[in-house]
Amino acid sequence: MSFSIELTILLNDAKRLLARREPNNAHLARAIEATNAALIDTDYYLKHQHGNYTANPALAHKWNEASAAVRLVDSDIANIFYYKSRFWMDPMNFGPDQGFPVADLSEVRQKIDELIGRSRR
Repeated sequence: MSFSIELTILLNDAKRLLARREPNNAHLARAIEATNAALIDTDYYLKHQHGNYTANPALAHKWNEASAAVRLVDSDIANIFYYKSRFWMDPMNFGPDQGFPVADLSEVRQKIDELIGRSRR
């Protein structure tokens, strides 16, 4: 192989690695969108259920989607949302009282603000 072909391959590999390390604005936008959707649905659910925590597969699915979208941006925040998903599948056995790190909605709002802050850079 010629030097220029090898250099092109090396540069392309470097670009792919950098793209994986630094999330792009599309990933951030999707992470914020998915997280906001989960937060809005959870807020609505709790207001209409008077704060009763019962299993809700739709909310579990929303938080799972948020976790997957955020994982491309920040694995620590993604883990927080993963635990929210697990909580909504079984609140009685997978909550803070059982030792699982389930964030409350104010903590979730802080994490969304962190993501929004990154999108402004």
